[in-house]
Order: sequence, then C-alpha cells, then structure tokens
Amino acid sequence: MAILPQYLSIFPKDNANRGQNKMNEFIFYAGVQLIFAFLAKLSQPFQILVVLCTFT
Repeated sequence: MAILPQYLSIFPKDNANRGQNKMNEFIFYAGVQLIFAFLAKLSQPFQILVVLCTFT
C-alpha cells in the first residue's frame, strides 16, 4: 500500500468538521470557567462564615 501525499489523498480532511470541533472545544472551556466562577461565588459566604466561627 503506497502512502500518498495529503494533496493527492482520496479523502481530504473535512475543514468544516475541524472548525466545529474547535468551536466545541472553546464552548467547553468557557463553560468550565463559568462553572468554577459560579462555585467560587457560592463558596465565598461559606468561607467567611467558617472564618468568623473559628475566631469566636
């Protein structure tokens, strides 16, 4: 079986599919950052409460 150069390939890469994968990756990482920011906001009052309870 001969290895053909990419420009002679019978099945060229699908650029639209690769673009969609990049967009999915971006959306995934943006979503993860939002989740961590939300969790940090939720845990902030709890951390303040713990600090206040340890000094009383």
